[in-house]
Amino acid sequence: MNPVVSVIVPIYQAEKFVKRCVGSILQQTHKDFEILLINDGSTDNSAFICNEYAEKYPNIRVFHQENAGPSAARNKGIDEAKGEFITFIDADDFVGDQFLESFFIINQSPKATLVQQGYIKDYTNGKQILLQFPSKRYSADRFSDLFRETHFIKTFPFPWAKLYDKDIIINNNIRFRDDIRYGEDLIFILEYIIHTNQIIIVEKSAYHYVNNENSLSSSYQDYNKEIQRFMYVKERVDNICEKYKFAEDVKKRQYEHMANYLTRVFSTLYTGKWKKNRKERLIIYRSFEIELIEFIKEYYRATNFPKRVFKLLLVSQLYITLDAFIQIRTKK
Repeated sequence: MNPVVSVIVPIYQAEKFVKRCVGSILQQTHKDFEILLINDGSTDNSAFICNEYAEKYPNIRVFHQENAGPSAARNKGIDEAKGEFITFIDADDFVGDQFLESFFIINQSPKATLVQQGYIKDYTNGKQILLQFPSKRYSADRFSDLFRETHFIKTFPFPWAKLYDKDIIINNNIRFRDDIRYGEDLIFILEYIIHTNQIIIVEKSAYHYVNNENSLSSSYQDYNKEIQRFMYVKERVDNICEKYKFAEDVKKRQYEHMANYLTRVFSTLYTGKWKKNRKERLIIYRSFEIELIEFIKEYYRATNFPKRVFKLLLVSQLYITLDAFIQIRTKK
């Protein structure tokens, strides 16, 4: 008989954390689950540790593949999952013993549903931040209320701490995009929401997210990838707002958050390995679509003087001055 839940854990160079992660899953009060360990080409002892677990526990399966990134690892887990439902846990995170049980508190069989619980953000200095909302069930006609009350895109952009109906994922061919390495999580979640008829929030917060300052979410990628990611997200937010008839204030809040991200893409032109020279930057600015300039003009909330200057120069298309301004700000 197939398990109720498939727990998918993508693993890369995680020998320091994987035992804590897998050990916490094995302690679950909800016992009807399998663990899929997807070793994404690790060169440390991760593969050996995973194999040891698989030999010892019949509900653990291990898959080894060449390094292809977390999206490819999660997709492999989806393809191999036997459970009715799927949840993801990152190898450097861990969960409390009621993590799985909590998903079923409100609905014992949450088909065509996304179930979201809170989480605890753990810092290396011992500090913890708890994020949770009261337990509540939202039908499709109330998704607008959900996004208003929880700031969903900003608060829950991660694939973990969620329970997914595997049939929705398989039947709609929803997968993590492996052509981008930042923001693919949110794209997957938004695509899933388009095909759900209910979202459940449970107050329990049994997922421990270990803050890692060196993670992909704190780095930049190539400018074209950053823009591509934004357009992927915008397309899905547009679809959700239209399908579920979001109130205007809710729609505006989603776009304001996205506009803030859109301004981030310029930073990649000035820092890190994707840094461009002045000539290349000006070419990119001059090819920046008018539609996106208008988007920033309408939705970007410039909350301090540097941001107001940035917005004014970009909207006015004063790219030479804008380039000099950002370069000065970057060097500070």
